[in-house]
Amino acid sequence: MPSPAKINVLEAYRLRVEHRLTYAQIGRLQGVQGTSVAEALQRFAETVPSSEDVSSFEQARTKLLTVTEERLIASVADQGSIDKASLLDRSRALKAVHGIRRLEEELSTQNVSSKMSLLISHADANLFPTPQPVVVEGQHADELTDTGDQAR
Repeated sequence: MPSPAKINVLEAYRLRVEHRLTYAQIGRLQGVQGTSVAEALQRFAETVPSSEDVSSFEQARTKLLTVTEERLIASVADQGSIDKASLLDRSRALKAVHGIRRLEEELSTQNVSSKMSLLISHADANLFPTPQPVVVEGQHADELTDTGDQAR
């Protein structure tokens, strides 16, 4: 017995919303019954939050992340947790904390590299200016030749 065709829910949703196809039409395109498409899209709709919920989350996201960060830092910094952690886990935590501190202090390798590049460009432009051509009697010095023609 062949396995039933799987519904591509995102494609079905796109066909339903953008092209206004019926469940039966989508089912024919995907090799399944229209009722299966309807059920799959109903389950999909239940998992997608409403636009109001998304807007509320977006407005509160920064505060939620800050609170979560504070709670996690407190649990990681708890002396009992530190004592229970293996040496490997403590080393990993140290590496993560050190990396975050470097990023916040703008000392990451990428930031240092960018700053050095700007510093070198600035120094190159200001410490070693492009020499200006030497002009002698209306001619550039590189146009003058040392063939003795000038003395005649």
